[in-house]
Amino acid sequence: MKKKIGIVCDNYKANKYRKRFLKEGYTFEYDKPSIRDTHLFRIEVDEKNYNKEKNKIEKILTQLEFEIKNSN
Repeated sequence: MKKKIGIVCDNYKANKYRKRFLKEGYTFEYDKPSIRDTHLFRIEVDEKNYNKEKNKIEKILTQLEFEIKNSN
C-alpha cells in the first residue's frame, strides 16, 4: 500500500526544493502551484517505509530551510 507525504513551500523556494528532492532520488506524484503564493509537492512512499521516509524528508527540509536562510 502507498502513502503520500505532502510538502508545501513558498513559490520562490519551489525550484530549490524540486532540485534537492530529485537529487535525493525522489519522484513527485504531484508538483504544482497551490493556493496563494505556495507550491505543493507530493511524494508517494510505501506504507512500510513511511516513518523512515518521513524522517528523511524532514531532515532534507531542515537543511533546505537552513541553506535558504543563510543565502539571504
